[in-house]
Amino acid sequence: MVNLTNCGFYRINGIVYFDKIHAMEVAAKTGQEIEFDFNDDVWSLKDWKHPSSLSLTELYRLRAEQIRNKHDHIALCLSGGADSVNVLSTFDKNNIKLDEIICWHNHSLSADWQSIVSGEVVDVAIPMAKEYISRHPDTTLTIIDQLDAFKETMKLSDEKIMQLMSHSPSPSSLSAFTGSWVCTLDSFKKRIDTGKSFGLIWGAEKTFIRKMPGLITKYGFSGFNEVGRAILIKNTLTSYSVTDEFFYWSIDFPELIITQCHILKEHLDKIPLTYVDPDILIIETNKSGRMVGIETKTGIKISLRTINLWLYGPEVLSKSSRTGKPNGSLFLSPVDDWMKNAHTTAEGIRWLSVTKQYMQQFLKVGNVSNTWILNKTFGKTDPSLKSKSYLIE
Repeated sequence: MVNLTNCGFYRINGIVYFDKIHAMEVAAKTGQEIEFDFNDDVWSLKDWKHPSSLSLTELYRLRAEQIRNKHDHIALCLSGGADSVNVLSTFDKNNIKLDEIICWHNHSLSADWQSIVSGEVVDVAIPMAKEYISRHPDTTLTIIDQLDAFKETMKLSDEKIMQLMSHSPSPSSLSAFTGSWVCTLDSFKKRIDTGKSFGLIWGAEKTFIRKMPGLITKYGFSGFNEVGRAILIKNTLTSYSVTDEFFYWSIDFPELIITQCHILKEHLDKIPLTYVDPDILIIETNKSGRMVGIETKTGIKISLRTINLWLYGPEVLSKSSRTGKPNGSLFLSPVDDWMKNAHTTAEGIRWLSVTKQYMQQFLKVGNVSNTWILNKTFGKTDPSLKSKSYLIE
């Protein structure tokens, strides 16, 4: 049984809410701030100021072994981005068995194999998975058509769909990026019915540090966002559930994320005042703010690509997709481009109907919530909340 508290929850004036819509309604009526709590009772007790003495490579190995020893069946969600490619590389280099690799595409929705979603999967993730399986024939490759997942997700009740919208109403987030398919598609239901322990591994979520509000000479972990909750909450919505294993964000292995924070700090502290991240020039030319990851204390912008190099090394960086995914918006993001053609289908009409209900609540609370305003600034147009930050120095 999934513990709702571990999925993350909302707090208003000391009162806990597990339903985000309910929390929005209370916030709109009272004018009180919504706080997002993602296992703060655990994380606040950790020593964020002292990293492990082990290298990141060794910590990655230990985390992979921990997951392997915990489950009968483990499956890696492989997008082709650096976070999940590093997970695959860790299992591969240390000869730790993966039972399954899962990729997804949206070709049936977008009619484009080079869409933002399908492109990195077709060009990077699937070839990488097939190469791995050629050397590990006991591992299977499962490719999910997002159209199938979208149709099944839209069969859930309005209330359950809005629970999945806690991070974003984006139809791609609902039907692919949260892993809702593992609880709705028959092929996964049959595996769950065997009774074997099923661990679903995510390269979630990339670790960021930032200048602490009010303490701009100090860095802190920037906080957990609602991506984690959206992934976990799906397991409470049907009779089917798996154990989602966040490779980097796990309360079972906190030294990994803490050490990542300090690796980032070490690199940032060495950045000279004249430094210009080469990818920033590309980013600013293309106006793609999604690829800006961190600002130093002196205001120098550091790209996601550079962060990936620091956290995962040049080999992983060279193998992974360079594209990255743009931030979402309140309703749609570029990964949902297919909706302009799908909005007249039965599933598209249903998504629009439920999204309107959700957004009516969001817009009410958006007028009174400073927390939301801050996060819209920090994450551009990302409508999600963040948990508290943790000082690392």
